[in-house]
Amino acid sequence: MILLTNATVFTGDAWLTGASVRLEHGRIREVTNTPAFDFLNATDVIDCEGDYVVPGLIDLQLYG
Repeated sequence: MILLTNATVFTGDAWLTGASVRLEHGRIREVTNTPAFDFLNATDVIDCEGDYVVPGLIDLQLYG
């Protein structure tokens, strides 16, 4: 399990600040606006303070 903490997450409807995202087997399993999940079960904990998590969206910027 990978745990992303302190992220700003776009849910499709709203922005959650200070959110935590739990990933298992490469998929998002849970998003919460509480500070964090169970750290003991996480194989990796990544502090995303100042970063954005936008699941499922692709940056389609074109230059030229």
